[in-house]
Amino acid sequence: MPAPPLINGIRYDVSSYVIKINGRSLSTLGIKSITYSDGLEAGEIYGTSPVKIGRTRGKYTCDASMEMWMYESIEFETSLTTSDGIGEIAFTLSIQIYEPGNTPVDDVLYGCRLKKRDMDMPAAGGSDGAAVKYELDVMRFERNGKCFVSKPQRT
Repeated sequence: MPAPPLINGIRYDVSSYVIKINGRSLSTLGIKSITYSDGLEAGEIYGTSPVKIGRTRGKYTCDASMEMWMYESIEFETSLTTSDGIGEIAFTLSIQIYEPGNTPVDDVLYGCRLKKRDMDMPAAGGSDGAAVKYELDVMRFERNGKCFVSKPQRT
């Protein structure tokens, strides 16, 4: 059954976001999109039968990307470092989503590094602005303090 509409309420949208890099706010004005996901791919165990008899805990993966206008991409890259090597800098990306009357969402992507940077330069005569898309390598993603898998325990 679909959720009922909010009465006098506001659903989350891009204006609901506060984005931070290592605790410093990043302007959301020029961000076109941020996408991220995580998952757990269990290993399958078979014996002499074609029927699966078990599974391993699996391998946790986490991916992210974000796209922003060229002007804001310069601010983002400068927030990582003022020298060469932006693809070698690890950072924490926090996305806080809030609208009054709704449950706040606090997503944190730990151990991010830039994996790839794609430039999108529109052709002459077009009205689209220049944009940059970043692919991120992410170690772990938490939503409201909860990870998809158990956090490693140190003994």
